[in-house]
Amino acid sequence: MLDGTVTFGFIGRLTEEKGIYNLVRAIATIPPERIRLVIAGHASESQRKQIKGLAPNARIEFLGFVQPKEFYEQVNVVVVPSVWEDPSPLVVADAQAACKPLLGTPFGGIQEAIKPGLTGWLTSPDPDSIAKSISAIVEAPQQIVEMSGRLKSGINKWAFDDVVTGYRNVYDQLMRGRGMPRT
Repeated sequence: MLDGTVTFGFIGRLTEEKGIYNLVRAIATIPPERIRLVIAGHASESQRKQIKGLAPNARIEFLGFVQPKEFYEQVNVVVVPSVWEDPSPLVVADAQAACKPLLGTPFGGIQEAIKPGLTGWLTSPDPDSIAKSISAIVEAPQQIVEMSGRLKSGINKWAFDDVVTGYRNVYDQLMRGRGMPRT
C-alpha cells in the first residue's frame, strides 16, 4: 500500500465469465484516490477501450502478458470475480503462494480456498457487492497486512498440491469401495 492507495489486481483471461467487466463496473463507482486496478493478461486494443470506457475516471493499468511474479509484486489484493462455477482457478493457488489475500466470488474452487476474514473475502459477483467489498477493504487496510502475514506463515495456506491430494484421496476411497486396487 503506497501512500494510502490499495492496489487490486486481476490476472487471467479478460472474459465475461471471469468477471472482469463486473470488477471494472465496481471500480468505476469508487473514488479513484485510494484505489488502483492492475490487470495482467492479454487485452486487445478494443478490450482496453471497452474497459476504460466502463470506468473512465478509474486508475487502471494494463500490464499485458507478464510473469505472475511481476504481477503479484505490484498488488495488495488479488480479485477473482468469476461469475461461473470456476472449478479450480490456478490464480487462487498462485495468489496464496505469493502471500496475497483474495477477494473472490462464492463459486467453485474459489470459495473452498478462501477462508473469509483469514485469507481473504467473499463477495457476490455483481458490481454493487464487489464495490462494497472493495470499499470495506480500503477502509481497513490493516486486514491486508494481517492476511498477508498469515499466508506468509503458512497458516491456512492453500496450494494446488492440496487439491491434487484431495482428489487422490477421493479416488482411493472410491476404488476401495469397489474393491479395486489403485492404479
